[in-house]
Amino acid sequence: MSFENLAKDLSFVSGLELLNNIDDKKFVRLVDRMIRDFEPNRLSSFSEHELASMEKSLKLNSNECQCLLNCLSQLLKEVISDVTKPLILKNVLSKLFLLNEKKVELFCECWSTNAEQVVSRLQQNLTHSYRVIIILL
Repeated sequence: MSFENLAKDLSFVSGLELLNNIDDKKFVRLVDRMIRDFEPNRLSSFSEHELASMEKSLKLNSNECQCLLNCLSQLLKEVISDVTKPLILKNVLSKLFLLNEKKVELFCECWSTNAEQVVSRLQQNLTHSYRVIIILL
């Protein structure tokens, strides 16, 4: 899915609104954790206990918390698949997704700090999976 298509997805837009409303310190911890632990095919990076704690900390109900996490997950899938450069990412986050300026800066800082490691890890996983398939054939 492209950034433009994400911007038209009502669930994604709802998640962006929730992201805009959370505390900046909590936002950066959440984004940093999701980027570092990101696995595109994993349903959740968080245990039930962590989700309950997150709901309480962010003052969200279960559905809102899931919407926020799904939004971040979709955003990360797109950012990682395109290996989006920080300048392009800033433009997309602020102009297309309408995240507030502070959230844009915080997200881009987390991405810049972790991008190389995450992309490398995902490429290694892909290469390993490909080798396993070849061996099985």
